[in-house]
Amino acid sequence: MNTVLAESDENDTLGNLISQQAYLWPKRVAVKFGQTTLSYHDLNARANKFAALLIQNGVKPGVIVGLAVDRSAEMLVALLAIIKAGGAYLPLDPGFPADRLNFMLADSRAGLLVTQKNYEHLFNTDSKRLFIEDALLLLDAFPATEPGVTISGHDVLYILYTSGSTGLPKGVLIEHHSMVNLLYSMQAAPGITMDDVWLAVTTISFDMAGAELYLPLANGATVLIADADMVKDGRILLEVVMREKVTIMQATPYTWRMMLAAGWDQKLPIKVLAAARPCRKKWPIIYWPAVPSYGICMALPKPQFTLPLSMLPTPKTA
Repeated sequence: MNTVLAESDENDTLGNLISQQAYLWPKRVAVKFGQTTLSYHDLNARANKFAALLIQNGVKPGVIVGLAVDRSAEMLVALLAIIKAGGAYLPLDPGFPADRLNFMLADSRAGLLVTQKNYEHLFNTDSKRLFIEDALLLLDAFPATEPGVTISGHDVLYILYTSGSTGLPKGVLIEHHSMVNLLYSMQAAPGITMDDVWLAVTTISFDMAGAELYLPLANGATVLIADADMVKDGRILLEVVMREKVTIMQATPYTWRMMLAAGWDQKLPIKVLAAARPCRKKWPIIYWPAVPSYGICMALPKPQFTLPLSMLPTPKTA
């Protein structure tokens, strides 16, 4: 059952799409991480409270907020809170070199850094700091209602930095309407329903993380967040896919090879998305050549064939 997306509008914002699902399906499971499970109601309420705290700390439309925390359900709460407060998030993977992290903070002119106390030593910045451990203890003092911040589809959602392989990393501003347009497109192909469980394995510093985290939440589905250790172990990934009945997963060909090497020898009811290069011929796949950034192949119970790029459905060019 599809629940939301029909036609993209440039005024749509990501926060509104996800909030709609919280009101439609409050008791459905939105996110799982380890032993933590949050319903759509609980996820939305915590994000609203966190957003109110961020607003108290000066976050508003146009303010950049760096986020450097471990993968967890609270990471997703923090992302949604920044969005609802009207800020643009700057994803900072704590596993990246400190020089790169500090360059991105300085270059983006981030007004606030949300991080963990164990990562404080990584940062040499003038940005105001908010430790997520302290923030979570304060949430009950704030309202669970929507913040009421006016956000447009052309406001910046996040800043993504290039690898810097040809020089210094360069920041790219991604607006709300661009992400929403992607979600509309991906609902059509490769497709998602509210009964799906998506295993999210990508660092938030890579663009595919947006689809992994937000496409399920915009459709009443469940996002299962893998921790940093899990994504490095094909055996654990395979066990989680089978135990949690994962139906969609996106990963690099290297990760899929790890899972095959771990003993994946049976057909599972999972939609496989891969990025960067063609998948192994061991899978029956559909291959979308030259699709930048996002998934380019998915498991299908048919022989392999090529789909011209011109047939890839995208409602609009973002």
